[in-house]
Amino acid sequence: MLKATQNTLFLLGVIAVVIAPHAPQLPWWCTAFAATVLVWRAWIAYKGLALPGRWVVALALAACVWGVFATHTTLLGTAAGTTLVVVLLALKTLELRAQRDAFVVFFLGFFVLMANFLESQSLGIALAMVVGMAGLLASLVNAQLAHEEAGFKTAAWQALKLMVWGAPLMAFLFVFFPRVAPLWALPNDAAGGQTGLSEDMTVGRIADLAKSDEIALRVKFSGPPPSAFDLYFRGPILSQFDGQTWRPTATRPLNPSMPEALVTGPSVSYEVTLEPHQRNWVMTLDLTPQPPDWPNQTLGLSPDFQWYSSEAITTTVRYKATSYPKYQYGLNLTPLQMRESLFLPKDSNPRIQALAAAQLAEPGFSESDAMAKAQWAMQQLAAGGYRYTLSPGVYGRHSADEFWFDRKQGFCEHIAASFVIMMRAMGVPARVVTGYQGGELNAVDGFWLVRQSDAHAWVEVWAQPGSGPAQGWVRFDPTGVVAPERVQSATRLEPQRGPVGSVVSQILGKGGVDWLRKVRGLWEASENLWTQKILNFNRDQQFEFLKKLGFEAPSEETLGQAMAGVFALGLLLFAVLGKAAQWRWLQWLRWQRQDPWQALWSQVKADAMARGLAVDASTTPRKLAVLVGHPPGPLNAASPSPPKDVVAWLLRFEALRYASTEGQGATQTGGKNQLLATFKQEWKALNWRHNER
Repeated sequence: MLKATQNTLFLLGVIAVVIAPHAPQLPWWCTAFAATVLVWRAWIAYKGLALPGRWVVALALAACVWGVFATHTTLLGTAAGTTLVVVLLALKTLELRAQRDAFVVFFLGFFVLMANFLESQSLGIALAMVVGMAGLLASLVNAQLAHEEAGFKTAAWQALKLMVWGAPLMAFLFVFFPRVAPLWALPNDAAGGQTGLSEDMTVGRIADLAKSDEIALRVKFSGPPPSAFDLYFRGPILSQFDGQTWRPTATRPLNPSMPEALVTGPSVSYEVTLEPHQRNWVMTLDLTPQPPDWPNQTLGLSPDFQWYSSEAITTTVRYKATSYPKYQYGLNLTPLQMRESLFLPKDSNPRIQALAAAQLAEPGFSESDAMAKAQWAMQQLAAGGYRYTLSPGVYGRHSADEFWFDRKQGFCEHIAASFVIMMRAMGVPARVVTGYQGGELNAVDGFWLVRQSDAHAWVEVWAQPGSGPAQGWVRFDPTGVVAPERVQSATRLEPQRGPVGSVVSQILGKGGVDWLRKVRGLWEASENLWTQKILNFNRDQQFEFLKKLGFEAPSEETLGQAMAGVFALGLLLFAVLGKAAQWRWLQWLRWQRQDPWQALWSQVKADAMARGLAVDASTTPRKLAVLVGHPPGPLNAASPSPPKDVVAWLLRFEALRYASTEGQGATQTGGKNQLLATFKQEWKALNWRHNER
């Protein structure tokens, strides 16, 4: 196979590696188109066929541009721009006619590679980018090598050296380059990339979310973690209900002052690493009266003790918070809050409303307080044969009626929504709270992992002050009486395995699956370390590092001074070490490039010069034999190695090395190394240099 064909196939493989990390975010047609074009171009190179005409490429480009606009309704933005540049990279491979075209493909490939960080900055993406970078550099070096005998090994080695040489500069810029705002901005994608909880809840949505094993947040407690009963990470509070969907209150004022609350008992301090969810709520444990230590922003607080950032959370954020598991709040409701927390559409779930009316008609029950009514509803769920499941099926319009009376199986959202409707039908203010409950401890790094599968819905019931020990908004989790293990042990339901998962489970068995879980724990700990030490290395940490270097009050100016000083020191060190390394490298090259037989002959001449013989660069073995046989001065008669043995060795060396074609061939066959070793041993045995004359 010609070298040009090999280079083309290698480059196409590298481009496939560069595009692959984008595949989960690209439209399906874009991934299919890129794969088809790359396979087609590889077939053309392998068979030596002609490239398609420019009109074919132009038509394909026009169709792809139309596809990008039809998919994203724009040609701007992260998603649309990434799709377009992937299409351009694939199409450019159909114009690989000259080295100039290859360079365009290289630089487009580097651009596509860097675009990965616009979607994700995870450790997996970073490692994939390192592989893609190495491949592109190897292809670029390979294109520059003019001589045919240079192969992929040479190009790969040169690319590796370039990456190694560039690593110190990369680390230097990472530590010392000032953290400034981006010098450009991309339009936000209105519908792109939203993950996690939503601002509203339709029955069935959280169950779909719970099938995801993605990490929502990581938590590191400064002391012993709270019990599973207190691991409730507060998200959107849903008060409005239209018969189908639960939504937050229409107005959500962010209070400049702290809402009224009473906290009792010990506090819990922790650090949260929150993954981007494209919303602006900040996840904290119940109840968090003081603002979390949020980087470079002032947070707002709703009357329902939900913390908000001023902007959507689009990057991984790390912050500290202090919460109180024992609390009371919301002792006084506004008229709007009271109306929203009691409202039920008249034609919504009539059977539950009828059951509530019948229960209120029982003697003495209507005068009971909110807590007694809530306990009655909890007992109905506990004794009614209800089942907690991730796949309850499709519910109709009156989903609470279906759950309570017919199916008696559902996920947390079915249970919580039905409970709230029952409470409101009894005249008790109640609302749905969504968030995350529970988590699992990663034994590798000590962080608690809260996944999307920990998404949960629970209930807050309002108890009028003075009616009992519980006052204000009181948390109830009706899922806990249907499936106590879900709340008590933070156990998540696992979705039913697909064909691949079932086969893997059968092949590996329980021990193999446990081993895979340990590997996953190690990988997730590595991702967390990447996030904590690399992604979250901000300006404050830069200044802390400068303090360790001796700067008392670090600033951007001192950061620039440190950057200039380290850069100058690095240049000096590089120059000194470079000279030393260059000298050692040249010496090593001279030794490697020297013929081993010539090296032996140089040693023989050096021994002859040590005995006083007139030897120079033109001296041959035969000439040296003559000098040994007729030296200018008398020889030592007691010498253990007579000159005739040295003469015989020199003449045999000449015969094997220079004299005949047969001798030359012998030194170049498989026995060359053995002959050389034999000659070295014989010369050493003669010990001619060290004998006295």
